Amino acid sequence: MDKTLKKRTILGVILLVSIFLTLNFIFSNSFEPTEESLEKSNWVLEKVEPVLEKVVGEENVTTKLVRKLAHFFEFFLLGIELAQIV
Repeated sequence: MDKTLKKRTILGVILLVSIFLTLNFIFSNSFEPTEESLEKSNWVLEKVEPVLEKVVGEENVTTKLVRKLAHFFEFFLLGIELAQIV
């Protein structure tokens, strides 16, 4: 096997593992109980609130916003990973 094919095979395996891990993360979060999910969202909110306040204003930073952004970034990452297959 030449070096180029070996490198592409390794990158392909890494990509497939990355896709699997992203899907696992998305689905595992979907099956969490409401209380646990809200607890995680509130934890993330505490961490990103100072940055988000500068972007959207203090009164607009909510758990709902954090959850929507999290969904956006999860599926954005999955889309980038899937686009690499082509």
